[in-house]
Order: sequence, then C-alpha cells, then structure tokens
Amino acid sequence: MTLSALTDRDAVLRALAEYDELGREGFLAKYGYGPAKAYFLVHNGKRYDSKAIAGVAVGLEYPANGPLKAADFSGGEATVRAKLEQLGFEVESGSPSAKRNPDWTREETILALELYTQRRPQLPGETDPDILALSDLLMSYAGQRGVVGTPTFRNPNGVSMKVANLSRLEKGDSRKGLAHGAGTEERVWAEFMPDVARLQAAAEAIRDGINGLAQPPIGTENPPGADASPRPLDAVSRGPRPSFGEVVHTRTDGENCLYVMRLHGRINDLFPGRNLHKMAVLKIGRSNDVKRRVVEMNCGFPPGLELAWRPALTQTFQSADSAHDAEQALLALLLEQGFTIGGEFAVVPERQIETMLAAAVRSQS
Repeated sequence: MTLSALTDRDAVLRALAEYDELGREGFLAKYGYGPAKAYFLVHNGKRYDSKAIAGVAVGLEYPANGPLKAADFSGGEATVRAKLEQLGFEVESGSPSAKRNPDWTREETILALELYTQRRPQLPGETDPDILALSDLLMSYAGQRGVVGTPTFRNPNGVSMKVANLSRLEKGDSRKGLAHGAGTEERVWAEFMPDVARLQAAAEAIRDGINGLAQPPIGTENPPGADASPRPLDAVSRGPRPSFGEVVHTRTDGENCLYVMRLHGRINDLFPGRNLHKMAVLKIGRSNDVKRRVVEMNCGFPPGLELAWRPALTQTFQSADSAHDAEQALLALLLEQGFTIGGEFAVVPERQIETMLAAAVRSQS
C-alpha cells in the first residue's frame, strides 16, 4: 500500500480529528512519526504534520492494511503535499517556529487601545485578567477568519506587550514603549483618541461581531449621524424604525451555501441533565448570504442571554437546488444517526461534524 491509494477526503478529516484528540505529541508517538519539517496541512486555523496525517488517513481508508509507516513513503514530503492538495486541503511550507505571526489588524488594535485607555498609567501584565480575556477574544477572532500563527500568536505576553507599546504615542509620557510599532497603531490612535467614547463604542461593536451578536459586520462604521453607543439591555427595541410602502423582491438563482452553525455560550442551561461534553449544538441550513443569516439567527436572543450562533462550516454550491439537496442529505444523515433534536437542529459529537458534512456533500456528487 502506498500514498497514491489515498482517495478519501473523509479519511483525512478523521485523522485530523484523532490528532486533535491525542495532541501532536501523542499522535506522532502512537503512529511512529517524527515532527514535520517542510510541509504542514492547515485546517480550521491549525497546522498539522502532513506526512503523519496522510499516513494515518491511508489506514483509515483501508483498515485491513493499517496506516503507512514513515518508511513507507517515497518521493519526499512534496509528494504528500501534492496528494493532500489533490483532496482539497491547504498545505503550507516552513516550520512553525519559522512562521511569522500576522500583523495586528485594525480591529485588534482598537481592542488593545481600549484596554490601554482603561488601565493607564498602570498598564496590565501578562497575568492580568483583562489581558487574559483579550488574548482569548483575539484568538477566537483569528479562528473565525482562518488566520494561522505561531504558538505565541496573540498569547497573553504578546497582548500585554502590544498594550504597553501604545504608551509611546502618549504625549508627555516618558516611557518610550517598544520600538518600531506598527503603522496601524498610529492610525487607530489618531482616529479614536480624540474621542474615547467613540473608541469604546467601536470596541464594543467589534466584540459583539466576534461573539456573533452584532447586526453590522465587524469593522463597519456607523452611518453619519447614527448613535454609535452600545444599546442598553433594557432598551425597548433593537429593530429599525417602521417603514411603509410597496416592497418589490427579485429572485435570482446562483451560488448558495450549505451552512452548519454552532451555538456558543451557556448551552448546558438549555439541556439540563444532559451531558454535552465534546458535543455541539448545530443549526443546518442554506443561504446565499451566510453572514446575514447569522445576524438573523442571533437577533432572536435577548442581549443578556449569553448565547450566540457562529458559522462552523460552509460548503458552496453553484445553485440553490444543489445546496438544498445537500442540506436534505445532511439532515437525513443526522436523523439516521439519532442526532436530530427537531427540524434543522441537532446535537452532534464535535469530532463528527466535518465528516458528516463531507458525507452529505459526497452524496450529491
């Protein structure tokens, strides 16, 4: 058995799930592989040892033969890369230690600046609860965008250093901060420091966007003259003003997405007495605008409920009919496996989400 026999994308997904469950060291030790040096499979913002994943996937596709051993490969890691890319996976070159963390985005810098204004002149260190919370938030934001970094990506030490670096822009501050701050810092400082209330409103909107609670997309500005302040929990309504007149709809077919949304927050409160460890509450559907659909779903939650739907997986189809067929196939599979809890909702083991979506998509090809 050789690597060329690997044809099942689902087998690779199952290997990735086992890697996540065992951890890198445990996975490599179990199957006798050393750490990758040249190529890494990138999936959902994580980097995996490509040769080990491919070798184990062969064993999952052909259980009678078992996984490939490191010595069974010929042609080097470039061959592994070609095979994984053929199956639709992204493969990057370079070791994790050599990979540079992405620059801070405007949204990330706004959040750091807000914390700076709240805590100056005594800036928080890496063990401060505010730094830890911001680090968690930024890593969640990166995961939503599929951003991959080194093991130090947006860790508490890096976040505290970023906040400290902003002190160099403070007039009259004797601290120099860290040298060579990113140009984004200067632009965000110039835009928001004259109006800290506006900074706080922008930061709140970004947090809501990351948590799946905001109606506008992350980073969008309020229209001129609009109230940018956060809406209080006791506000009567959060909808637009009523309007009257005739509405004309035009229906067009085109690309449509099958989506899987996952419910985040205090989900255990919704299922008292049920063990949800390593389980996910999902909503299945299709839309030509998944971001808008997320907003619509989250508008149904009271602001203080601490629940939010976030996209977990999407698959694009060329027509609504194709997306509908795949959606029905996935719902039927969930029903067959006993995961459905009614309608388009299901409670599914975390490690099976991707494999079930892949199976539904394959059934339509």
